[in-house]
Amino acid sequence: MENVKNNMEKYYNYTTLTKKYKKAMELGFYYEAIFISYAMMEDRLMSFLDKAGVVTLKNVKLTKRAAPFAKYLLNKKSITIRNITTKMEITQKLLEMTYEQAEELEKRYAEEMKTDKMNGYLLDLYMDIDKKINREGVAEHFAEMRKWLDKRNALIHGLANKRTDNYFSDELQTTAEESEKLWRFIDDNLVKKMKKSTLRKKYKIQ
Repeated sequence: MENVKNNMEKYYNYTTLTKKYKKAMELGFYYEAIFISYAMMEDRLMSFLDKAGVVTLKNVKLTKRAAPFAKYLLNKKSITIRNITTKMEITQKLLEMTYEQAEELEKRYAEEMKTDKMNGYLLDLYMDIDKKINREGVAEHFAEMRKWLDKRNALIHGLANKRTDNYFSDELQTTAEESEKLWRFIDDNLVKKMKKSTLRKKYKIQ
């Protein structure tokens, strides 16, 4: 299955999955709703990182401009962006980053590249986020997401060991219902706020 190649295809995927989630909830197909919500969380995180110039949609990897800073923030030598945990970690680190931290990482990169001129991208990204996004409640939201993912994993991975009369338990329905607010928070408070960001154009990020 091919990855989406542009924002038009991503928007189509988003609207289609939203309709499928609502239909699944109406019919009581809670496992399907949970599966869709998981995909939506990944999609919305990816969309935010794309607009921030951190990742590319075509091959799902870090951009050359953002890669060194992402490695600094996560304290890792190499990063695979294909799992939801890494997307969450990078997003949260960026949202919690201070100006002083951004400046320090810019200086670190300049030293490693043996140049007096700072990259500039991370500082501009910090200011873009600071201007457009209300950071309040972000840490709490990501904590909620992690709790939900734990519940989702327990339900999905334990499916074969569950009695069939437990397939429609209150816990399952609640987990499905809770999921929508999580990915909608990312869409409303992160993706839409960064929609008009000019970082990719300014730094010629492909």
